[in-house]
Amino acid sequence: MDTSIGRDRFCAMFEGRAVVIAELPAGRSRVLAQVASQRAGRDDGWLRTRAEYLALFDLLLTHVSPTTPARPGLLDEAGRPVAVARAIQDYTAASRAAGAARGPSAEMSSDDGLAC
Repeated sequence: MDTSIGRDRFCAMFEGRAVVIAELPAGRSRVLAQVASQRAGRDDGWLRTRAEYLALFDLLLTHVSPTTPARPGLLDEAGRPVAVARAIQDYTAASRAAGAARGPSAEMSSDDGLAC
């Protein structure tokens, strides 16, 4: 696991993927995903565009990271995942290959901003 993550790396993790918000555990990860979707103007239960992932990254910096560096740390001094890393694990667990699931991601066009 990387010890820190920046905006571009975060976005690249989800390239070609869609996060199903309803599959996130109740709590902070789900709430931040819903807010990111709303801020990006979609609010449809999925995260799949660069704008949505960048909004989510900014929310993670603001609401999860104890400090707000451009590249938040993912591990504590003992090598354990910090809150940001656990939230990212939630998002990757709730993500699906674009087009693999029925729903909005199956009908995306190339102008949908999917590529991060």
